[in-house]
Amino acid sequence: MDLITPRMRFRWNRWKNRWFRTRESARESARGVFVEQKMCPSCRALVNRRDRQCPYCGQRLRVLGTGPAGRLLSRFLPQTAPVTSLLLLGNLLMFAVEMLLSHTGSLLQPVGNTAIVRLGLSLPMPLMLASGQYWRWVTAMFLHAGWMHIGFNMLALYYLGPTCESLYGPAKFLSIYLATGFIGNIVASAANTAVLGASGALFGLLGLMITYGWGRHDGMSRQVRSQGWSWTIFALLFTVAGPALGFGEISLAAHLGGLLSGAALGRLISDRPPLTAASVSLWRGIQLAAIVITLGSFFLMIRTPLT
Repeated sequence: MDLITPRMRFRWNRWKNRWFRTRESARESARGVFVEQKMCPSCRALVNRRDRQCPYCGQRLRVLGTGPAGRLLSRFLPQTAPVTSLLLLGNLLMFAVEMLLSHTGSLLQPVGNTAIVRLGLSLPMPLMLASGQYWRWVTAMFLHAGWMHIGFNMLALYYLGPTCESLYGPAKFLSIYLATGFIGNIVASAANTAVLGASGALFGLLGLMITYGWGRHDGMSRQVRSQGWSWTIFALLFTVAGPALGFGEISLAAHLGGLLSGAALGRLISDRPPLTAASVSLWRGIQLAAIVITLGSFFLMIRTPLT
């Protein structure tokens, strides 16, 4: 008598085939990570990954990010959204710095309060005015209080970022992201709350999505607005119910500030790509200014002693 029934054999074969596909996929990924060649985007020839110029057509080639580490990261980061990828890496890098400076000795709670304050926690308005450390409204966007905090925010950025970046372009996307996060932190300070995290800027992206294509009734615009409203309703419910469910304090002021400022910018800024030389230069200038302000804020954070 056969002890293995047809149903058990079917399940066993299904799991075996699934394991075989997973193993082959991992092997293929490993071969792709450690391959020593890259493709020229112009003539499609395979050249050495260290070459800065294609030997066949003379096309200048990118070297940074073509090694094993860069290829491995590219498998986890959005391929068509370079600004989103940089924001993800920036937030993760700052979280690593927080852990290094905290010395809590706890894997579950790796970030300490002293490190958060030192690295740029946004403070209530009286303290901000007394200290003059307005750079905290920028640096706080890149700080997170723990694993769950950064996990939720980076997951949202991973899904929302590429959508908004593809709709508005890298320059507008980065400028709006940083502006709404900045405004959200100012609103939180005005409400006399200390705040940190990317959620103000993420709510800004939601505000951008719910006003996308305002007045247009094509399928794409309706889909983006519907997706934005679904995320917004869930996020606001979580903001209100989160503290009661044991998720710690959540700043409603920062979230509303980011959401409303994102919606306002969505109405003011066209989703059409800049077509004239003047408009292209304008948005490049705005993007450059946003980058300089962000980097300058971190420079001031490094130079400011903890008092």
